[in-house]
Amino acid sequence: MESGQQEFLIREIREIRGKTFLKMSDSEGLRCMGRLGRGMRRIPRPISPADARLICNLDPEMPFYARLMNRFSFYPDKPGRWLALPAAIALLGCLAPVMNAQTPSAPAPAKTETATIGGGCFWCAEAVFQRIPGVKSVTSGFAGGTVANPSYELVCTGKTGHAEVIQLTYDPSVISYDKVLEIFWAAHDPTTLNRQGNDTGTQYRSIILYSDESQRKAAEASRARAAKQFKSPIVTQIVPLKAFYPAEEYHQNYYNSNKNQGYCQFIITPKLKKLIQEGVIPQGKE
Repeated sequence: MESGQQEFLIREIREIRGKTFLKMSDSEGLRCMGRLGRGMRRIPRPISPADARLICNLDPEMPFYARLMNRFSFYPDKPGRWLALPAAIALLGCLAPVMNAQTPSAPAPAKTETATIGGGCFWCAEAVFQRIPGVKSVTSGFAGGTVANPSYELVCTGKTGHAEVIQLTYDPSVISYDKVLEIFWAAHDPTTLNRQGNDTGTQYRSIILYSDESQRKAAEASRARAAKQFKSPIVTQIVPLKAFYPAEEYHQNYYNSNKNQGYCQFIITPKLKKLIQEGVIPQGKE
C-alpha cells in the first residue's frame, strides 16, 4: 500500500471513529462510508497483513469493525443503509486476515524474587552476585538495625545495629534461593563473628534476612548443610527482614566502576578469581 493511500484510509477511519459512529445520522454515516468505499476501491488488493495491522492499530479492540458492519448491513427495513455495504465489505475483507487470526499474547514478564544477605563488605558481595547467572540486579545497602535511612558514616560507627548487606533480585527459573545461599557460604567466612578479613565491626557480621517463612526454613536448612563444610561453628544470623535501606549511590556497582582502587585490586579481584577457579562464578565473568 502506498503511503498516500495509507494516509487516506487512516484519515477516513479516524473521521468515522471521531464522530462516534453509532450516533451518526443515516446521511452522515453514508457520506463517510461512501468516501471510505471510494478510497478502498483505489487501493490495490490484496492489502498485506502489515498494512491491515496498521489499520487495526487505530482500534485494537476490533469490536469497532463489528459495529460498523452491524450499522450498515443488517437493517433490511431501511434500504438506504445497504448503499454503504460494499464499502464495509471491502474494509472488513482487507482486515479479515488480521481479525480472524489469533493475536499473539505478549510474553508474561519473568517472575523474580529477592534475597537479602550480608557477608562483610557489601562491595565484595555485590561484585560476586553481579556475576551469577539468573541474578537480575544487586543493590548494596543496610539492614538489621534500628535507625531508619542511615548513612554509611553512621553505620560505620556501629551504633545503628545495621549490617552491610546486598539485596538481589533473581529469576527463580534460573537460580533458586538455595543456590543463592550456597554461593553466599562460598563467598565469605561465616565462622568469624563481626569480622571479614581486616574488616571488623558489627556492620560486617554474617547475616541472612528472610522475607517469609519459606525463606526462613530454607536458610536454616542451608546453614545446617553448610556447617559440615567448616571446621569452626557458623555464626551467621538468620533474622526477619524488617527494612532494607539502599546505600548511597557511590556504593552501587562499586567494583565494576572502581577496579583500580586499592581495596578492589587487593581484596575483591583475588576473591573473584578464586571463586571462578572453584566454579562458583562462571568462567569469563571477571
